[in-house]
Amino acid sequence: MNRILFLFLLIAPFFANSQVNQKDSNGLRQGKWQKSHPNGRLAYEGYFKDDKPTGEWIRYYEGGQIKARIEYVGSSDSAVAVLYDQFGRKMAEGSYLKEKRE
Repeated sequence: MNRILFLFLLIAPFFANSQVNQKDSNGLRQGKWQKSHPNGRLAYEGYFKDDKPTGEWIRYYEGGQIKARIEYVGSSDSAVAVLYDQFGRKMAEGSYLKEKRE
């Protein structure tokens, strides 16, 4: 019985984090969000806190390569982005404020 309880406690966090694209009772986006390209591959993934993107977001090309890494700074409207070509080479890097390049 203790082994079953141990296994449950070990794997339970993985199931708790498996929910994506959830809104709270106020209609605000919360937690992990993902969207897929028409071919089924991931288009982007990241986290929302009170309807604002937070932390690292990753955008992907349809082939699965990383297109951009965007780091949102705290709860502000600023972000730092690194853009890549389809071969993984860095093409650009910059700061954004309210989704506009600074």
